[in-house]
Amino acid sequence: MNTMQMTGNKQAIPVPNNDNTSFYKVMIPVIISVFSVYLTIGITLGVLPGFIQHELRSGNVAIGLAMGVQALATLLTRAYAGKLTDTKGASVSAYRGVFLVILSGLCYLSIIPFSSSYILSFSLLLLSRIIHGVAESLLVTGALTWAIGLAGAEKSGKVMT
Repeated sequence: MNTMQMTGNKQAIPVPNNDNTSFYKVMIPVIISVFSVYLTIGITLGVLPGFIQHELRSGNVAIGLAMGVQALATLLTRAYAGKLTDTKGASVSAYRGVFLVILSGLCYLSIIPFSSSYILSFSLLLLSRIIHGVAESLLVTGALTWAIGLAGAEKSGKVMT
């Protein structure tokens, strides 16, 4: 049996009571979105060092910079993601994160035609990594907050795991 709960954007949404089946049905889209953003991060971690070393003919410092800039972008924008989630709603934050993940993917793809120009391709790569980091902040913060709103505060530990 579902009850209704008001969210930050003043919409009534169904909230599962103690039925685990209902809980997981509500959580599946959230789980898929969070998994997807971390999948895109994991895929780039496996591919980019080789691309930077072999295609761009650069060394370990460039690899470290390209890998670290995403983590830095995520760290620096996590507070913004929380503020956006609190003021505009979790769904706004999550959807903006999804949009930015797609944008970062397009930026990654735009590197290929310019791989002969090191400065342009590496700049596009850094831009892609920064956008990807911001996307991670927005999507994960929004999705998990949204899930807590759907499931209720009493199940927040279950949502976070």
